[in-house]
Amino acid sequence: MRVAVLACALGLLQPLSAKAAEPLDLSNLTARAVRVHFERSFSDPGAVGQTFDAGWPAAWSVQGNVGRIEMSISVHEMSRESLQGLGLTAIPGTFSLYVVEIDLTTLEATSLAASGALSNGTQGFGFSTRVLDTAAVGGFVGPDTGPLFCTSQQQVDDACLTVPLFCGQTCTLVPGFAYDPLTGTLNLIGSEEQNGCDGAVCFGPFEMFATTGDLKLTELATPVPAASLPARALLVLLLVAGAALFATRRAPRRADCS
Repeated sequence: MRVAVLACALGLLQPLSAKAAEPLDLSNLTARAVRVHFERSFSDPGAVGQTFDAGWPAAWSVQGNVGRIEMSISVHEMSRESLQGLGLTAIPGTFSLYVVEIDLTTLEATSLAASGALSNGTQGFGFSTRVLDTAAVGGFVGPDTGPLFCTSQQQVDDACLTVPLFCGQTCTLVPGFAYDPLTGTLNLIGSEEQNGCDGAVCFGPFEMFATTGDLKLTELATPVPAASLPARALLVLLLVAGAALFATRRAPRRADCS
C-alpha cells in the first residue's frame, strides 16, 4: 500500500505533459493559429505521408466555403531554410506567403504560387512553385535524372527523341489526395521551377516535381490540465500522511503477556 502511494506521489510531481496535436478540424470555422507540417522523405520524392517535421505556425480562416491556411513570409523563409538545408538562408524580400486553400465540401485543396531565394554567400538557390492541386496529375522522372516533373510516360518517351538523357527513364506518378480529417494529411501535386549557383557556375531553370505539397495540418497542442505545483505538493503530503496513519491503524497489536 505504501509503495503504491509513493509511486502515485512521485507521478504527481512529474512535469506536465503536452496533449498530442489533433488533426485540423475543418468544421470549426473560428479563425485561429494552427500548424503546417512538411513531409521530410527527401531521398524519395514518391514517399507520401511518411515522416513529417515538427510543424510551422500558420493562420486558419474561413470565407464562404473555402478554408485558408496562411503562413507568414518570415515563417515561410524559416521553413524553406530547414527543408533546403546546405546552410542556405533566405534572401530578404524574395519570399512570398505560403497559402493553401481547402474546399470545405469536397476537401480538395490547392496552394497558391509561391517563391523565394536562399544563399550562403557562395551558393544560391531560387524557386518558384506553381499552383499545386490535390486533384492534379504529375510525378517525377528517374532513376538517372533529378526529380524532373512529368505527367506521363509518353512525355518522357517523346523527350527521348531529342534529349538522350530521357531515354530509358520512367515517369513515376505520385497520387494526390484530398484532406483527410482523421489524419490531417493531404497531398498537392505540381511542379516547381528551380535554379541555382555554385560559385561562378549557375544552372537552371529546371521544372522539378514539387515536394512541398505533402502536408499534415494540426491544431495547436495544448498542455494536459493539472494542478499547480504547490497544490500537487500539498496533495503528495496528504497522501503520504494518510498512508502512514492507515499503516499504523492496521499494525497488529502485541499480545499482553502480564
